[in-house]
Amino acid sequence: MNQIFGLILIGGKSSRMGSDKSQLKYHGKPQKDYLFELLSGFCEEVFFSCRANQNIDSEKIIIDKYSGENPIVGVLSAFDFQPKKAWLVVACDMPLVDENVIDLLVKKRNPNKKATAFHNPETQAPDPLLTIYEPSSYDLMKDFFQKGNQSLKSFLQKNDIQLLESNENYFLKNINDKGTFDEFFLNLSSNYNL
Repeated sequence: MNQIFGLILIGGKSSRMGSDKSQLKYHGKPQKDYLFELLSGFCEEVFFSCRANQNIDSEKIIIDKYSGENPIVGVLSAFDFQPKKAWLVVACDMPLVDENVIDLLVKKRNPNKKATAFHNPETQAPDPLLTIYEPSSYDLMKDFFQKGNQSLKSFLQKNDIQLLESNENYFLKNINDKGTFDEFFLNLSSNYNL
């Protein structure tokens, strides 16, 4: 079975949040550091996916090689860097992802499929930002992208993947803007011991 590398997506411009989402502190430390430590317990190596002009204090970075601002650019750049590894991809704006969630994803991984992803009831689709992408998806994804498609969700919907159902989907919550961030800490964080 292919070993898993981790990829933390921090390349977004955070324009709706007004500050760098990867630096927000949900667990007493910047979210990017929390996720790096978390994935390091499950992955052979862990990297940050970032834009060329980002100032990231780490040697473990993979700079986007493709034009576009969607996460598919980061995933393709990771596969360019290491095409024979599976990539466990996590977005930095998912503060409720924890050890139990990653453990479930890794244990339920099906390397014979193109990817393993959780079903998101809100979108009624696979959630592309908490997914293990297998090496067999690389060429398909590159072709998909070169044809002008940039939606990872659409890519997952069009391919043979392992779709995980979960009664508790709270961990798929994205915090993308200041209003959601404030609401999260007012109404939700006390429920999750953050």
